[in-house]
Amino acid sequence: MTGSSDTKGSFWSHMIRLLRRAPSAALQGPAPDSLPPGSIDRDLAALVEALPDPPPADGRTRVAIASFGAGPDHLVIDCLLAHALRQRGAETELLVCDMPELPGCDERLLERPDNRRCIGCLASKQHVLDAAGVIWRRVSGFLGDPARALAEAEGWVSSLPDAGLVEAEYDGWPVGRWLGSSVASFLRADSHGDSPEVVEARRRYLATGRIALDAARGWFDAFRPTHLLVISGRHIMWRAAFELARRRGIKVVSREMFGEEFDIHIYSVNGSAEDPSLPRAWAELRSRDLTPAEDEDVDRYLGGLPAYARQTESAPALETNPEAIRARVGLTPGRPLLVLFANVAWDLFVAERDHAFDGQMHWIRTTVEFAAAHPAIDLVIRAHPAEIVPKFRTRGRIVEQVRGAFPELPGNVHLVGPESDISSDALRAMAGLNLVYCASVGLEAVIARQPLILAGVPYYGRKGFTLDAESVSHYLDLLDSWVAGRFPEPDPQARDLARKYLYLIRFRYGIRMGLTEGADGSRRLLVRDPRALLPGGHERLDAVCEGILRGDEILFPVE
Repeated sequence: MTGSSDTKGSFWSHMIRLLRRAPSAALQGPAPDSLPPGSIDRDLAALVEALPDPPPADGRTRVAIASFGAGPDHLVIDCLLAHALRQRGAETELLVCDMPELPGCDERLLERPDNRRCIGCLASKQHVLDAAGVIWRRVSGFLGDPARALAEAEGWVSSLPDAGLVEAEYDGWPVGRWLGSSVASFLRADSHGDSPEVVEARRRYLATGRIALDAARGWFDAFRPTHLLVISGRHIMWRAAFELARRRGIKVVSREMFGEEFDIHIYSVNGSAEDPSLPRAWAELRSRDLTPAEDEDVDRYLGGLPAYARQTESAPALETNPEAIRARVGLTPGRPLLVLFANVAWDLFVAERDHAFDGQMHWIRTTVEFAAAHPAIDLVIRAHPAEIVPKFRTRGRIVEQVRGAFPELPGNVHLVGPESDISSDALRAMAGLNLVYCASVGLEAVIARQPLILAGVPYYGRKGFTLDAESVSHYLDLLDSWVAGRFPEPDPQARDLARKYLYLIRFRYGIRMGLTEGADGSRRLLVRDPRALLPGGHERLDAVCEGILRGDEILFPVE
């Protein structure tokens, strides 16, 4: 009797596994002629229809592509990569979120009226999956009873005190420590502190993180991936899959768009896309001089940086005259000048990049207090101009936060808002010392041989050419040394190293793929020839696929 029971249990367990692994979409998509002319779906379906059958899978390489709640444009890239990897002998499978009732999703913003539910969810991008003809799975398919799983996740979160959310663990996983980027993105504001909206957002994304972790565990158990592809690696659903894969010894590649251009991709192996680890490439580049062509690329990039902010409706003529700036800001002639350059509070290039401080505002408060204790100096706080870019919908404004923290601002502390036409380049040049958390202006300061302290951990920090604050006390000691005229002299090689690192990140790490064009909502495929997805058919796609499957760094290919 015991043997019969075991046999039945094994049979039904096997059937459940087969059902869960059954494709949610067949590999054969709809006929291209049935799709709207000029749509990316039609282009994608035509491309896929013309592809030759892939070679037999080698049985050893299985790439799990965690699409989760990615929007249609990102989903197109996941599908193109899935087909390109299949043409190189890999099995591929996508995991897509189909639970619009999840309390938190990285496609939502607080400011939207119905921010507790995804409008459309899977239905809004089903057309891409149908056109692509890829194998994909539903998140709900790995949760047993999805409604019960969600109720249990929300019940667990509701049992936690506000103060314990960041330290919350689920089955030994520190899910609470993974919340920062998603909370900041949802709020379009700083994710630090214990304000009611921050706490409520943490609760939402903690529940979603538990669901994502459970779904990823079921998916991994069924598919048994050797590789995982995620978007960014920082937002909660992708972070859960990322951390699970790393613990299981599965290679992870994180991808993201770069420089606000959708067709420029960045890929990081076993790290988030915003935190590239490129030890071999950096060691090689720092040991040699840039070629004349590479130097020219760097100069052209620096010369083309926007004087104001990208994607604003208008760009005013900037005030660059130091005397006029001093008069407008209210600086005292002859006083030593500190200039602090803030980041957009929710940007992925500042969220979760703390080291010496508990967030950007902790750093700013510390600096204002230092200035108050040293009335013989001036401090200018420059808000990032991108705070006013309409598409970013930034709510957390630095000037408002500073005024809230200091209702009576010290007389030697001066605020320059994001809309100001005062040139940041001119302020940087006027400063006796520049203070930066994670903004790229710090890299530009080093290249311009302007003194700098880095307070956060930006992508260019701790690479051998910046002065990095290791603690609050170290930061204050550095400020004291500047006031006393004992500030450390910069490394004479710092400028050249900074230029080399800028070249590596902008011209090798960022890869213009040539896959898509157009703006959000009207994206088009640039790749129409199916041979581009085959080995040897597209140099940059070859480099990316090789990196995903076998590489430890993924860079723009050069001779």
